[in-house]
Amino acid sequence: MLEQRGFAEIESPDMTALGRGEPISTHTARLPAGIIAYEALRSTASAPAETARYDEILEALRSQPPPRVPPK
Repeated sequence: MLEQRGFAEIESPDMTALGRGEPISTHTARLPAGIIAYEALRSTASAPAETARYDEILEALRSQPPPRVPPK
């Protein structure tokens, strides 16, 4: 389900997080993929409330600043 929402699986999760008592991150967000995913979900929505909710999510995603590229 996470991939259907625009997240990508992390190939090598940081398992040392367990020792620090932190959750293990298994996926990372991909803004462009998230927008595409929610556009697809919106196109298959069957109820007006569902369409409206996807519109809200798309508006929030599109208002995000572009991802920062870490310096090399």
